[in-house]
Amino acid sequence: RFLQTGKMPGKDFVLLGARNREELSIFADEFSELGYTVQTATDDGSMGHHGFVTELLDPILPELKRIYTCGPVAMMKICADKACVAEVGCQVSLETHMACGLGACLGCAVTGAAGGYLHVCRQGPVFDAGEVAWTR
Repeated sequence: RFLQTGKMPGKDFVLLGARNREELSIFADEFSELGYTVQTATDDGSMGHHGFVTELLDPILPELKRIYTCGPVAMMKICADKACVAEVGCQVSLETHMACGLGACLGCAVTGAAGGYLHVCRQGPVFDAGEVAWTR
């Protein structure tokens, strides 16, 4: 619901991707009801673009001020790369195992772009895309 109250000026897009319509339609409906411009992509073509959700970024990239992304690491890396080329800010929400929740066990550690590790449980889960080493 933050998206409903914290909207930034300008046009807001929500790009959603999934394997098929069944996995996607409820989310598309909710974001549409909140007044967002929703574009969808499905692997099987049953809703919206037939292909990857990242393919929907290119036409709207010039209009964007910031990208917020969550999902598979490979998809977030593509979003981060596109944002970097277009000089658009990008934040990623990482998912890892968080056994201790304190950063002590290193179960949540991901490699940082500046070297060392980022602890998703303690420092995240949201990071600027440039902070993450996208090698995995």
